[in-house]
Amino acid sequence: MKKILLLDDNIEVILLYNTLVGRLGHSVRTSSKPEEALKMIEEENFDLIITDLKMPKMGGIEFIERVRELGCEAKIIVITGYPTLQDAQKFNKFKVYKCLLKPVLIKTLEQTIEAALADPPQDVRVNSQTALGMPPAD
Repeated sequence: MKKILLLDDNIEVILLYNTLVGRLGHSVRTSSKPEEALKMIEEENFDLIITDLKMPKMGGIEFIERVRELGCEAKIIVITGYPTLQDAQKFNKFKVYKCLLKPVLIKTLEQTIEAALADPPQDVRVNSQTALGMPPAD
């Protein structure tokens, strides 16, 4: 059983993702506050972190940067409705596993979670095209 941290400032989204991830058989911790999530990361080891990008007080990019500063090497999936080229560059810098665009299909989220947690993990590189919702260039 893998351990997953879910971070989103929308409680309804957390409840939905929590139900989905729990159904996949993984242990789940949730938070609606990035500061609280960082505290959890200091105290526990996570295999996967799923985070929103646009949040009040601390955005997803700053959160991810702080996660990496803590030495956490968990895979990170970002879910956003507002990707930018600058975000894509930061995703690469901080080794984000995948960026999914809202609204996310349940099947897509399930497949992405399972791919991230596969042993060995399936390599899904984020680049400027995939982060902006475009198919990767061949």
